[in-house]
Formats: sequence, C-alpha cells, structure tokens
Amino acid sequence: MRALSGITLKDLEYALAVAEEKHFGQAASRCGVSQPAISQQIRKMEDFLGLSLFERSGKYVKVTKSGALILEKSREIIGKTLELSQLSKSLSNPMELTLTIGIIPTICPYLIPHLIRPLKQIYPNLKITIIEEPTPILEEMICGHELDIIITATHPEAKMLEVTTLYFEPYVFTCPEDHPLAGRETVNWSEIDKNEIIMLSPEHCLRSQTMALCDVKDQSISGGARSLEMLRQMVALGEGCALLPILSLSGIEKFQGLIAIHKISGGAFGRSIHMIWRSTDPRKPHLKTFANEIISITNEPNMRRFLDH
Repeated sequence: MRALSGITLKDLEYALAVAEEKHFGQAASRCGVSQPAISQQIRKMEDFLGLSLFERSGKYVKVTKSGALILEKSREIIGKTLELSQLSKSLSNPMELTLTIGIIPTICPYLIPHLIRPLKQIYPNLKITIIEEPTPILEEMICGHELDIIITATHPEAKMLEVTTLYFEPYVFTCPEDHPLAGRETVNWSEIDKNEIIMLSPEHCLRSQTMALCDVKDQSISGGARSLEMLRQMVALGEGCALLPILSLSGIEKFQGLIAIHKISGGAFGRSIHMIWRSTDPRKPHLKTFANEIISITNEPNMRRFLDH
C-alpha cells in the first residue's frame, strides 16, 4: 500500500482554497501564506498523485475532471477530521454526550419533573435518557455498563458502585376521609394501626422499607399495590391506609378530598434517595458534579416546599 506521508491535511485545505477562489493569489491570502508557497504545495501534491488538479493560465485556474474527484474526496476527509476533533472535545467533556439514568418507579415520575428544566439549563448539550425499573434490575444494568447512573432508595450490594445521597424524603400517613385519624395535621406513629397499612408489591424496595417500619416479619406476605398511583387509589376507595413518600403527593388533589394526609410525629420516618455510579467510570468527577447539581436543585425553594411540607 502506498504511504500517504506525502500529503498533509494542510495540502488538502490549500487545494480546496484554490478551487473555491479560482485564483492562487487569493487562495494564498485566504490561507495566510505566500502565493509561491501555496503553488509549491499544490505542485507537490500533484506530483505525489501523478495527475493535475488544475488547468492554469495567466487569467484563471480551472479544476480538471480528475481534480474534481480528488477535491470531492478531500472535502470528505477534511469533514471527517473536523468530526474527529469535535468528538475528542466532547469526549473530554462527557456531559455533552448522552447520560442514561435508571430510576426506581417510586421515585422517577415524582422527581424527574423537578429536574428537567434546571438540568437542561445547566447542561444544554447533554442528552438524558431515563430508564424506569426496580432496584435489582437497575443494579444489574449499571454493573453491566447498560446505565451510567442509577437513582434508588437503597444502598447497592455491589462493591464496584459508589453512592452519593441526594436528599431525604419524608413519608406521610394517608388514610380514607372517614378514617378516625382523618382531619388532623399530624399523627403520632404510635397511633397508627400498622395492620391497616397497604403494602406495595414485592418488586418495590419501598415495600420492604414499609414492612420494616411496621415491624412486619413475614416478607412473603401476598397482595399489595403494583404502583404508588394504585396505592393512592386503594386509599381513596377506603381499602386501607398508606405511607407515601412526600413527593408522590403531587396531583393527589384529583381525588377531591377522599384521601386525608398527615405528617408523622414520633420519629424520623422517610427514606434517603441516592445517586449511584461505577467506581471505575472515568467520568466519575463529572458524575459527582452532576450529583451535586441535583442536590442543589433539591435545596431550591420550589422543591423544598414539597420535601418540607
């Protein structure tokens, strides 16, 4: 294979400039070199290729048929080189590429609306893709490099993962409007009948957290709501009571007062929300900064009024 060391990108740029300006002097001025220098480089390129790129006369420069084919390919090469340069710049700043985030179902629909606009303002060139799955699947996916980060309410089991806590989300006690505890702003934990608490289905980590709070020993207990939305509907229908993460109260007004909401006294009842990434990820410093941006967003007044409700 013939070596290409005889042609440089600068030679291609010179040839394209001559073709576009149709004049060696004007092309030289555009490229910031002397006319003899650009003429010499074009001649060297023609000698290397074994063909003439231009027809020359005292008044004009015209691209030959062979030259047109060479220059078309030269434009492609210059374009690909620019793409390579842009790619290397974007790789040096991964927050201008795509970030795939996995979030558990009891967090995703309630947190994401608070994050979209501020994150778009902070990272205007970042494309964010959201995957919603239960915790075990998310951990498997991030360990398998299918996800960049995950947001969960539990610490991961895999040692290869690092954790940053984003915020603490309190629980509220919800019950049907005709429940004996309804109508009070605050209910003490000791007043709540734990047997009335409806659990989520087993795939949700919030189920095991609620069962632990209620001191339910039998983890195989059947039944439960498949989602927080279904859980809210069951409370509205009078099927029982529920501990709801406070952000999931968004939109609860559609139940038109059928659900009574209460703060819980007698302890700190809630869950910590974590952002998790691989400790081996070379983007780790950027991901830590991303986590800190989310922490800042959760501390802004617009979101604190939900978390501190």
